[in-house]
Amino acid sequence: MKQRHTNIHRRLDALERCWTSEPITLHFADGSTSTIPARRRGRDSALEFLRAVLGGEHCPELDLIAAAVRIDEPDGRMCELAQALYLSPRTLDEETQSSGP
Repeated sequence: MKQRHTNIHRRLDALERCWTSEPITLHFADGSTSTIPARRRGRDSALEFLRAVLGGEHCPELDLIAAAVRIDEPDGRMCELAQALYLSPRTLDEETQSSGP
């Protein structure tokens, strides 16, 4: 079993090395654009935005992503997923818990 575990880590490492360093480009309704580096502090930015949304955290880039009308992301669509989750309405359970008794 240890062999399989090592193989998965090796494959993930190889995948991360293949990721592009092209920036993520955000397009806004007024025609302006903004770019976000694809990798920050050695980590994939889009994946970090998705982690932040899922963890209930906030970062300034999420506001930019939320305002974008189009996102050009070289490695996939993680920013679009983060945008959809960030902008999604809260569930009734979350509203009940935050309003208190």
